[in-house]
Amino acid sequence: MMHALRLARVAIALLCCAPSWATSATASAPPTKAPTTLGAKLRKAGSARVTFVRVSEDPTSDTPRSETGWLELQPPGLARLEFSRTGEKVTLRPDGGEWLQPRLHQMITLDSLRAAAAGRWWQLLMDGHAPGIAVSPRGTRAVAFLPAGDAGPDSAVLRVDAAGLPAMLSVTDATGESRYTFSNWTFLTKRGPAAYRQHAPPGFEVVPLP
Repeated sequence: MMHALRLARVAIALLCCAPSWATSATASAPPTKAPTTLGAKLRKAGSARVTFVRVSEDPTSDTPRSETGWLELQPPGLARLEFSRTGEKVTLRPDGGEWLQPRLHQMITLDSLRAAAAGRWWQLLMDGHAPGIAVSPRGTRAVAFLPAGDAGPDSAVLRVDAAGLPAMLSVTDATGESRYTFSNWTFLTKRGPAAYRQHAPPGFEVVPLP
């Protein structure tokens, strides 16, 4: 069980696009920001949904692993991801979150600190900056996100489309690279908080992530 939970901690970071240095960021303001319009559109509409393809390095194979799914964001700090092939669902809120794994018949729960680490990444996607994370331009439509100081080796690159919406996100950490390609941004009205909370189906084991 402990080995499975250690693997789960890594998987949560990959599923949620949350670099490990997000939890150790300082409060200093970044010198610049990504040219994204997502935050303004979200605040006007209420929420947004987008489909994605995630390609990540697979340590058990020479072939990268590809997954499809969709992501929903609602400020402040609400997020939901669903993966098409596995049926896995991740929900995040300021007070915590859940990761439902149908294949294993279990639901992993996250405390507020782990959910907040992932929530910092949503702020980066929406507003193009977050406290303690340096933003470095990479041409007119791309930026690199780097930890301020010596918080860790992780890095990420965000590319936006002509409308300023996130088009591709590449995250590199100790486990390799995960690349998300976004398409079909749709802006919707706000949904209730229940849409970002999961309850374990009958027969599922509930496992808090330590």
